[in-house]
Amino acid sequence: MSVTPTLKKYLSFVPYLFLRALFVLRSGKRIWYGIANRQAVKLFRSWSSPLRTSEQRIAADLRRDGIAISTMEELFPGEPHLTADLARYSESLRSHGAFSKTKAYSQQLFEEVSPLSDQNIFLPVILRPNIVRIVNAYMGLASRFYYFALGVTKPVGDGVPPVASQQWHRDPEDTRIVKIFIYLSDVDMPAGPFTYIKGSQLDGRYRAIAPQRPPRGSYPSAELIKETVSSSDIVSCIGTAGTVVFADTSGLHRGGYATTKERVMFTAGFYSPSCPWPILYTMPNGIPPAVAELALDPAVAYALSAPRPLFLEKMFHKFGRSFHV
Repeated sequence: MSVTPTLKKYLSFVPYLFLRALFVLRSGKRIWYGIANRQAVKLFRSWSSPLRTSEQRIAADLRRDGIAISTMEELFPGEPHLTADLARYSESLRSHGAFSKTKAYSQQLFEEVSPLSDQNIFLPVILRPNIVRIVNAYMGLASRFYYFALGVTKPVGDGVPPVASQQWHRDPEDTRIVKIFIYLSDVDMPAGPFTYIKGSQLDGRYRAIAPQRPPRGSYPSAELIKETVSSSDIVSCIGTAGTVVFADTSGLHRGGYATTKERVMFTAGFYSPSCPWPILYTMPNGIPPAVAELALDPAVAYALSAPRPLFLEKMFHKFGRSFHV
């Protein structure tokens, strides 16, 4: 019996419903989230690596507001040229960058799914033990590194309506998601700063506004945000090159609405080991030598090699993209 296109479409919706139910169960029921990540919680509690005072402050800000702002100088003292080195490396990649298929204003300087390689000088920075420990302290478990990107946001001019991630939204991947943004150019309002609603993370006062709808994102209207959120809780992360933003992007945020200036920014992401969202990089030759020494730290080693729900990842890769997640 032949399958009509209409029937095929409805049949393909079944895996989506399965993924949807899985995400909702994990996100909405703390007990299942805890059970799924019990080994990661146990490992985190067994590691005795105290945070420095500045790192404690970042983790505390994340717990209270869902966002914390730091600098390269604060995170990597004694390395005054690090930001400039990263910026020069970014400039060297410009001629190879491609514009995003879904974000015409965004030029991506890495592949969508990039390999971990010694040539990428961002990796030995973002995978420093102190960075991973801050993430884990906020999440309360041993996290998994799943994503990194380097992009140039191009100005669109005044009066152009915001689209895609320029609008308020929640990322759908997990109950808690920590993304780290490193500014490699000076960012003011015309350059489209990352903007966040404090208290929209898990346990925050605005968590119920436009809740996550995994495996799709959630995009509330600007009118809803204006009616329900105090302007004092909206923080636009203006800063010079070397500004570092930690944010739980399961909370409400937006960015990249550059009008007259471009923005150069590196992004990295961490989530829980039980998350079925696919890892967006490859390790063709295992952990690269540039990161191998860092991976002697158990938190870094786990972040790169945590067990993965491969069956669910394969299902997501096969069906998830067709639903524009």
